Amino acid sequence: MSSKFEPRQQPARPETVAMDSHSLEPLDTVQYLNPDNQQLADDLDHIAGGDRARFEALYQATAPRLWAVVRRMVAHKQPAEDVLQETYLTIWRKA
Repeated sequence: MSSKFEPRQQPARPETVAMDSHSLEPLDTVQYLNPDNQQLADDLDHIAGGDRARFEALYQATAPRLWAVVRRMVAHKQPAEDVLQETYLTIWRKA
């Protein structure tokens, strides 16, 4: 029995990169976007041009999922509604 302690060698960690949630490939270019993300990107392009109908479509497509996330993070309903509203106002202003 050896009295010297030697820790196990840890494998090298890969570099952290952005990943598409539906793919195991890094997100280097738009080609890795799934169709849903491509549609969102197209909507944002139109929203940047002031297209209110596309903004409404974006809201209808994303609000239920975003609301669920916000409600898990914000305990009270009124502040959660404010967060959701501010999120969409920011999208409209910065698209």
